[in-house]
Amino acid sequence: MGYGFHLLFMLYQLGMGAFRIICIYALFTTRTESVSAACGGDSLWIFVLCRVVLPFVLALLGAPFYLCRRRLIPTDKTLYLFYWIPLILSSAFLTGFVVLGFVLTSDAMGRPACQAELVAAGRFLDSPLLANAGWVYVALDALGVSFCLGCMVLLLYMQLLR
Repeated sequence: MGYGFHLLFMLYQLGMGAFRIICIYALFTTRTESVSAACGGDSLWIFVLCRVVLPFVLALLGAPFYLCRRRLIPTDKTLYLFYWIPLILSSAFLTGFVVLGFVLTSDAMGRPACQAELVAAGRFLDSPLLANAGWVYVALDALGVSFCLGCMVLLLYMQLLR
């Protein structure tokens, strides 16, 4: 692959790293009783925490498969399953996060007291940072679902041409 792809990948990773730092800040500042009471519980906080931690857990789980990739090269009979199963599981997983994140974030933002507490907890930023992080994760997950569906359409097209 060319240097352009690697540069874009590095920029993406730097941006996601900065976003995760902002999310961690939001998680630390909003872990209070007043935010929990105003927002109807800790569900939004737990959602954002899961979305921050999940990529690291998936990387740890995926590392053995990456290290054994030469032994996992599929045969012609299993080639379709080798690509379809991860795409279907990923799209289902991300769709669940889109729905869950949308419900939790819109519920929190629908409560004026919750918005006020999130703004107050954000101290100098003057915005409901935790809820904004929830919306960003909903958008990123929706993009992930779109990418998986696009890959499935492309894979189906390639299989039909065979």
